[in-house]
Amino acid sequence: MGCRARAYAATGDFLAEEPFCVYEPGTSNQMIREIATKKVG
Repeated sequence: MGCRARAYAATGDFLAEEPFCVYEPGTSNQMIREIATKKVG
């Protein structure tokens, strides 16, 4: 999760993108599906 304080400290705008945030929208569901369909063994 991003931190508004870090975004504000880095950019002066608390609504700006947090520079150290690794979240990418839409990727978590894809990863879950890939793991769920992967065959074990």
